[in-house]
Amino acid sequence: MGRNRASHMAGVQGGCRMRIAIDARWIFPEITGIGAYTRELIREFSAMATGHEFVLIFDNPDIAAREVRECALENRPNVRILIVRSGVYSLRSQILLPALLRAEAVSVYHSTNVMIPFHAFPRRNRRIRCAVTMHDLIPLAVPNLVRGSKKGRMLPLYRLMLREIISRSDAIITDSEASRADIRRFFPASDPAGIHVVPCGVSERFRAAGEKTSGAERFRALCDPEAERILLYVGRADPYKNLAGAVKVLRSLREKCGFPVKLRVVGPEDPRYRDARALAARLGVAESITWTGYVPEEKLLELYATAHALIHPSLYEGFGLQVLEAMAAGLPVICSNVSSLPEVAGDAALLADPNDINGFAEGAARILSDPALALRLSEAGRRRASLFTWRRTAEQILKIYEELCS
Repeated sequence: MGRNRASHMAGVQGGCRMRIAIDARWIFPEITGIGAYTRELIREFSAMATGHEFVLIFDNPDIAAREVRECALENRPNVRILIVRSGVYSLRSQILLPALLRAEAVSVYHSTNVMIPFHAFPRRNRRIRCAVTMHDLIPLAVPNLVRGSKKGRMLPLYRLMLREIISRSDAIITDSEASRADIRRFFPASDPAGIHVVPCGVSERFRAAGEKTSGAERFRALCDPEAERILLYVGRADPYKNLAGAVKVLRSLREKCGFPVKLRVVGPEDPRYRDARALAARLGVAESITWTGYVPEEKLLELYATAHALIHPSLYEGFGLQVLEAMAAGLPVICSNVSSLPEVAGDAALLADPNDINGFAEGAARILSDPALALRLSEAGRRRASLFTWRRTAEQILKIYEELCS
């Protein structure tokens, strides 16, 4: 593809051993899990003295400009921005991107979610190495919980697409051992040596927020039976996230505990999934729930700082970034004991069966009534979260790139 097909916002001269293309089209106007993953990798790669050049592919110049500011890329000689006006799922992208990658003499292409320009990566004799982050296989693992999504409606096509991606990739990167096991379970022909577990990190901004709000004073109100307790839920409303479970836990707490409890629900509104709101009304707890919708990171940090516990009753997760963020911010966590969540939480959170509402409610009640336990979980969570850094994630992924080109 010629230069007339892509606009260059920044330039760098050669001398790098590898030219690595990061597909940043997964960063959307509202930053959620995969967008945050992509942004933090870009931030870390650009700051590392790797000797390599990074070509960042965007399809929206406004988002590209925002990320240049957010990641302080203006004066990074190892970073170049390409604007390709085609979405990651578009047919136009399948046509244009293979030629672009060849014209740019890319050594490694990394898609931070499950889509690649297929014709750029034949099954044999690939000139460009391909790495793909496969965060989870939730549509295959719990198909009954994704029926309202496009992937759920086109499950056979989704499975075929994943099989093609795996067969055309040199490295599959995934966030947890649980997700690695799923990849091997659903695609037994995949090469075990080509599947790499690289846990996500957590932004230093969450750690800084935890330092400001940690200590016994934060949980002193839990001694007062009249003081209001705040449970925080962070995430989308997809059925597998089990927001309905959080609403049921709230009702159980209100029935069994002598103190007032409120639930704050933080996450983008989705017209497909309104069951939790209807359930709250039926259970008589609607007035005890605040629905914030999507919030930017600054507001999210404030919400982590002013809550008393995070409730994360997800039925399935590829990683569980909200659990890690909450722990880094010093917020006690009660989360599910399924899929990847025990890998993330370790012994620094209370774990419960997401289908056991009474068990979840009992755990939440323990935190909300015992300031000593809340403080202990807060401190343990911060220690646990310190093991997960985006720099470590970036270093492990960079090593994979280098092994592919060695």
